[in-house]
Parts: sequence; C-alpha cells; structure tokens
Amino acid sequence: VGLILLSGGNVVLKRMMIDKDYRGAQTGLASRLLETAIDWGRSRGATTLYLGTMAQFAAAQRFYAKHGAME
Repeated sequence: VGLILLSGGNVVLKRMMIDKDYRGAQTGLASRLLETAIDWGRSRGATTLYLGTMAQFAAAQRFYAKHGAME
C-alpha cells in the first residue's frame, strides 16, 4: 500500500497490490488493507481519499466501487 498525505485533509492512495494467490473474497486481504489505509488517513485528519488508478485497471476500479470508494 502506498499512501501520500496531502494538506487540507486529503490522502492519495497511489498503489495497493495484492499477490494473485491472495486475491478474492476468500481471504479478505484487500478489503482489510483498504480499511487499514483509510484508518491511517483518518488518524491523521484526512477526510478525503483520492485513488491513483487508471482506466485499464478495471478489476481495481470494481474493487474500489464495491467498497464505496468511487462515489
């Protein structure tokens, strides 16, 4: 997980990578990492999380949308 804390209550999630063998709902690892990243930002006063993802990463976008991060 790569995070950048910006001013004004903003955090950028630059990257979050999970080994292929640990992806999927069975492990819950990605969900826990995202939750940890959000908690980290909140503990530092952040109120907004920006995602650093690109259009070709459709699976990542589905994951973030499923977790309410693409609203």
